[in-house]
Amino acid sequence: TNNLKKYIDKSTFCITSGGNVMFESISSGRPTFVCQTYDNQQYAIKYFRKKKLIFYLGKINKLDKSIIQKNIQFLQNNRSRLNLIYKKNTRFIDGKGYDRIINLIDKYLFSKIR
Repeated sequence: TNNLKKYIDKSTFCITSGGNVMFESISSGRPTFVCQTYDNQQYAIKYFRKKKLIFYLGKINKLDKSIIQKNIQFLQNNRSRLNLIYKKNTRFIDGKGYDRIINLIDKYLFSKIR
């Protein structure tokens, strides 16, 4: 599919790798469970863990069903946190990065023409 947002918006939570879908899930305000699949993802994962915007499941080769169950159980036992997670995540990543990049490129290109 070209647009995952409609599926993310219908979800109670998302299980993702540490790539682009992780950013989409966070910006949608969904509790995001992240599994690291590549070494280059460690930096973004570490950053979002510090900000408490994701639930880290570990590296893909060490992923265990019990880890997923434990994190989902935690979320179910703390349903009141869902609203807090939503508010915090949507404030932190607003999903308007594409618009900001286009504006910067436009400003740069037009400044070179003048």
